[in-house]
Amino acid sequence: MSRYRSGPSTTLYIRNISDRVRYDDLKRLFSKYGRVLDITIPLDYYSGMPKGFCFVEFEDPRDAEEAQYRMDRQRLFGREIEVEFARGERKSKYLICFLGLDYICFSSW
Repeated sequence: MSRYRSGPSTTLYIRNISDRVRYDDLKRLFSKYGRVLDITIPLDYYSGMPKGFCFVEFEDPRDAEEAQYRMDRQRLFGREIEVEFARGERKSKYLICFLGLDYICFSSW
């Protein structure tokens, strides 16, 4: 029996990112491990500043696994990042807008 309920996850949750990190920095860094489909950096609705975490979605779950293994506890812009697989299902940008959640995102949606 598979350890995955609905297939293996392809999205990583990266915690403790600097507010200086940009989409292109993450794309360049994580593309070394495989094709990146999307990067989302949630921003605080009021200040417009990054909230300190992001999501990176890969095309292939094996690439996501390799990136998680290689990048966890690495330093990025002076901070030690934590990389783990995202939990739960991703909400669409339309649902986020409809619900009025308290952040906006830089994303490649």
